[in-house]
Amino acid sequence: MSELTKQRRSKRALKKMTETSDFSDMVQETEAGLERQTLALHELAGEADALAAAARNLEAMIARFRS
Repeated sequence: MSELTKQRRSKRALKKMTETSDFSDMVQETEAGLERQTLALHELAGEADALAAAARNLEAMIARFRS
């Protein structure tokens, strides 16, 4: 095998490794972003539950006031 062929194969292998590494980095960044979004959604769900409870309490207070 000629030296030129070895160099070309080496370059191709390096390019594939780099592309794989870049893709892996993108996947990890996407995963981290999804984890942050999931945490934010859980936080919002908790706030929505608290607001719903406050609304129920307010409705109960209004009902007692009207009675």
